[in-house]
This record gives sequence, structure tokens and C-alpha cells, in this order.
Amino acid sequence: MEIRFNKYISENALFDKSTKVLAAVSGGVDSVVLVELLKRTEMDFGIAHCNFQLRGDESEADEAFVKRLAKDCGVALHVKKFETGEYARKRKLSVQMAARVLRYDWFETVRLKDDYSVIATAHHLDDSIETFFLNLVRGTGIRGLSGIKPKNGNVVRPLLFAKKDEIITYASQANLTFREDASNVEDKYNRNFIRHNVIPQLEKLNPNFVESMQETMGRLAVCKEIYQQAILEMKADIVEEGATVKLKIAKLNALSSLNYSLFELISRYGFTSSDVSDIAAALNGAPGKQFFSGSHRLIKDRDYLLIVPIEGNFDEVITIEEGTTNISKPIALTFELRARDGLVIPRSDRKACLDHAKLKYPLTLRNWNEGDSMQPLGMGGRKKLSDIFIDQKIPLNEKENIFVLESEGEIVWVVGHKIDDRFKTTDATEQVCVIELSNGG
Repeated sequence: MEIRFNKYISENALFDKSTKVLAAVSGGVDSVVLVELLKRTEMDFGIAHCNFQLRGDESEADEAFVKRLAKDCGVALHVKKFETGEYARKRKLSVQMAARVLRYDWFETVRLKDDYSVIATAHHLDDSIETFFLNLVRGTGIRGLSGIKPKNGNVVRPLLFAKKDEIITYASQANLTFREDASNVEDKYNRNFIRHNVIPQLEKLNPNFVESMQETMGRLAVCKEIYQQAILEMKADIVEEGATVKLKIAKLNALSSLNYSLFELISRYGFTSSDVSDIAAALNGAPGKQFFSGSHRLIKDRDYLLIVPIEGNFDEVITIEEGTTNISKPIALTFELRARDGLVIPRSDRKACLDHAKLKYPLTLRNWNEGDSMQPLGMGGRKKLSDIFIDQKIPLNEKENIFVLESEGEIVWVVGHKIDDRFKTTDATEQVCVIELSNGG
């Protein structure tokens, strides 16, 4: 077992004797064997134990056992008690998920605090196969069908080469003592159901089922890498990153497997396969249709699908007194009073040059409303802002973040777009109020 252990950690570049390893130890046979192998191969390691306080006296006995184990090994010990049940209730998580979050967050805290390089867990080959079936049932796609990865960030799994029965045999031959968790024999958890009911039936069909699955998951891992590379190339061709993520509709329409490809591109924003089907159906429809995930909004525009974070609308009215030089919220504006003589009026939508004498303070800044109108520069009559935005082909998500600056209820500037003709500078202008939308706006 020691030879296979060393070979596996070397082939997968998990760690070596110069690496400080934090071993996650529950006290069960898997983690005890992990400790024994780390000790026999003379690795530099410490032990971390989580007491989730879910099994009463048994949890306390597990902790006491791990403390003795660390003392016998002469290595550093880190122990943490968690109010797991309360944590799960507050965050509406299953107890298993709560324990997972608490465990890995704390392991990472210890790793950083005590200068460990990696966190080693005792997951083995049977765990990886169970994960395959759990993900198959959940419908994760190819991403979840290669089992548990040997390395994921700072977490390593050096026992993935070994079957459960091999670990038990090794523990027996080495006369190792360990703790038994009664919950592992119950079928109330999905993983245990697969372990006790599904895999044994498959082993009846193929006595070498575990080895066959190991080979299959290895092939699927390679397929996943090829698949992910293809997705990256597709993303580079279709997606424009930014505060607003843009997907080119023409490019999407050219895809042979639209739904699958679109799912890969937008699932990271919380959209489900059902959402993707609806979005794909609306791809060539009229612009303006919207779809929502828990965190993002997708808008069907003319040439793009637009994805933006869901944010609360700014519904306050900001008052700007005379003499104000800048504001930072809700957008960043600077105000400067300049003499008209010698001033070159810039051609920039981000700057408004207004006749100061025509402004009545305080000015107000607010989000535009559907019924707003103004007299655009160079026009003799009024025009609704909604019509102006249509003419300019401004996407829906950008419209929602447009502000107007007013003087006594009259719009003087649609910020970042147009000034009102009535407030423009003329030959009679003496002072110019120069207002600029900064890069932060």
C-alpha cells in the first residue's frame, strides 16, 4: 500500500516530503489509514478534526480518539467544535451540506494560519464511484461524471487509488484501531443508498466493476478536458465580457446544438436547463423579453443576449446645491464653473456644457421615467426620452441605468447622452457650468 500511495501522490503531483500536509481526520478507518501512510512514508503532516456535535457522546469519543492518535504520532493537532444543526437551520441547508461548508472553511483557515501547503482528505475509489452515480442522478452532465478529482485547489485526495476493502484489509494487517460511525450503515442518505444497494448489484453483473469504473471515469476525465476546451473556444467567439455580458445572437443561431451550448455559456449565472430551453425559443423573437435566475437577468435584445446582475433600482432624488464640485452616488459627476471666453466646447456625451445663468438651483438628479420629455439640442420641439432611446438603439438594461439632471423640473441633461436645447451655451453666455460623467459613473 505504501508503494502505491507514493506512486499515486507522485503521478498526480499532490505533495512530497518537503510539503506540509494538513490531514483531515474523522477517526474512521479511511482517515486512520491516511495518517498511517503519511507516517510510514515520513511526510510532514498535522491532523485536523471536526466535532460536529451531531452524535452526542459518540462525537466526543471520536474527538478523544483523534487526540490520542495525534499524540501517538507526535504531530500537531487542530480540533474545532461546531454548532452544525443551528448553522444548517439558519442557512436552510441539509446537515450534510452544512457540515461540508463548515469543514472546508475551517480547514482552509487552519491551512493559512499554520502554514500548511495542502489539505489531505481520505476519499477513496469507492467514494469517487458513488459521486459518479450521485451526479448521474442529478443530471450534472459530463462535468460530474469523472468522479472526484485527485486535486482541487489546495485540497488533495491521496487515497483515490484504493478501494474500500483494500483500506480495511490494510488497517487489519497493520493492527490499526479506528472509530465506527453508525450512520454509515443507514440508507437515509443518498450516498449510502448507492453504496449499499446500487453498487453491489452492479458488481454481480461484473465482479471487476470497480476497476472498470475507474477506467471509465479516467476516460471521461479526458473527454471533459476536450469538451471544456471546445467550450472555451466557443465562448471566445460568442461572448463579450464586461459589466454586461453580451452573447451574439447570430453566432448562437449558427450552433448545431444550441440548447447544450447555451447552457454551458450561461449556467454559471444561475440559469437552469429549463430556462435555457425558453431562452433558445425566444432567440429570434421580438427584443425586450426577459428571463431571471436567482442572481442575474437575461434580456433578449436585437443582436445580443444581455446578462446583468440583479440589482435594486435607485429611486431616490439627489439634490445638488450651487457650488457643489462633485458627487459619487448614484453616479460620479464633477461640476466646474468656467468663463465662456476661450472655452472650447468638447464633443463628448460624457460632458455637458450648460449656460450657468439659465440654471436654477438646487439641481436634482434622478432615474428617468417613461413619461419624461425634453427639447434635444438642435430641435425646436419636445421629444419623449423613450423615443430618443429607441432612435439611439439603447439596450434595455442600459436604459434602466440612465439618469436625468433637472432644473426646476425641466431636464437639462440626459446624463451621458443629450443636453436640452434651452440650456445650451450661446454667444451671450458668460459662465458655463461644465458637468462631467467620470469613468466611475
